[in-house]
Amino acid sequence: MGNRPDEQIDKDVIIKIVKERLIQHGDKKEIFNSLLKLGFSKEEADSILKTSIQELENIGFSYNKSGYFLNIVICLIFIIVLGLLFYFCFIK
Repeated sequence: MGNRPDEQIDKDVIIKIVKERLIQHGDKKEIFNSLLKLGFSKEEADSILKTSIQELENIGFSYNKSGYFLNIVICLIFIIVLGLLFYFCFIK
């Protein structure tokens, strides 16, 4: 399953693997280079990456690590503000 008669892996299987690697590592350049090493052309590798990213974005996942950092900072600020409000409203 997933293999074509000429022993090459289906593009759908590659896209699933690329999506998993994007979720785990998020390094597009490394994944692109890996696809090139597997024998894909630059256009095919780019197409696979774009398709994988689009599918991830369609389900609400952002592979951009800087976005996660910003979300974490905002959450920490929110928690600190709530803690200060709780302290000044109920403890003092």
